[in-house]
Amino acid sequence: QALAIFDRQLSIGDQITFTLALKACTKLNDYQYGIRIHQQLSLKAIEDPYLQTSLIHFYMQCHNIDQADKIFSTMKNKTVYAYGTMFK
Repeated sequence: QALAIFDRQLSIGDQITFTLALKACTKLNDYQYGIRIHQQLSLKAIEDPYLQTSLIHFYMQCHNIDQADKIFSTMKNKTVYAYGTMFK
């Protein structure tokens, strides 16, 4: 249901929408949908540390450590949460 709401909100795409959709993808192990969200964030050039940490968490849970590391490495403002997510 969260992903259906995300589809409707895609044009608005605020931080809360993206975060909730990423959490749903992580819980459902929906790797393809998570990649789609990542693409939307890239298109919108969103560099919010909280969203980037959510992406790192998603990729770590999907066992794509290389992609998680790539996002972490390009973060301009690394937070304690980002470091913690990388080391889980």
